[in-house]
Amino acid sequence: MPLVYRYYRFRCSACGHRYTNRLSPILLGTGRRRCRTCGVVFHDGCKEWPELSAFQKFEYFFPTTVLGFSAAAILIAVVAIFIFRDETKVGLAFGSIVFLVSMLPWVPYFLLQWRHIPKSMARFARRSVLGGDSDEFILLT
Repeated sequence: MPLVYRYYRFRCSACGHRYTNRLSPILLGTGRRRCRTCGVVFHDGCKEWPELSAFQKFEYFFPTTVLGFSAAAILIAVVAIFIFRDETKVGLAFGSIVFLVSMLPWVPYFLLQWRHIPKSMARFARRSVLGGDSDEFILLT
């Protein structure tokens, strides 16, 4: 059975070239990107970390696919604990191990998502001081 991933995409408004955004619908950035195909600067709907609402910050780390896998890992751990309910220590240990093994493949994803936040906060601080119209704040796709 193949794993199901949901990819979010955005397009250049001038040439229509499609760019894929990994798993999260939330893009961190200045909101302006330069298309590598045609060179036009377009608005992509990005926001910097300080501009996001609490729900958007949660969705940045837990998009649909990650949330589904996390819920499945919790459910499997609860079922494992229920199966070993007569032996409490064994059930908790087994449930914890099942949860950790289920979530371990997602550690690199969380680390990669986390590394974008300090860059976003620094861009936001620079943009607040310098103003948002500078070409420095146009990201390449």
